[in-house]
Amino acid sequence: MFYVLLTVAVIGVLFFRSNTKRGRTFVRATEYLMHLNCGSSADEANLFASHLFTKHSNPDYDQKALTRAANLSRSEFNGKQLPIIQLAQEKGFSL
Repeated sequence: MFYVLLTVAVIGVLFFRSNTKRGRTFVRATEYLMHLNCGSSADEANLFASHLFTKHSNPDYDQKALTRAANLSRSEFNGKQLPIIQLAQEKGFSL
C-alpha cells in the first residue's frame, strides 16, 4: 500500500511540474507575440519574455501577463495553449 501511495504522489508531482512548465511557456509565448506586435525585435521580445516568472520579475506584472494569456487563449484559440506556443516559435520564440 505504501508503494502505491508513493507512486501516486510521485506521478502527481511530476504532472504538476510539467503543467507548470508548460503554463509558463504559454504565458511567455503570449507576451513574446504581444511585444512583436508592438514593434520589438525577436531578440528584444525573447529577452522580455524570459524575465517573466523569475525571482527578479514583478509578481503583479506576471499575474497580468497570465490573465492576458488566458483571455487570448479563450477568445482566439478555444482555450488551447499549444497553437499559441507554436505560432510564437514560428516567429522566433526560443525559451
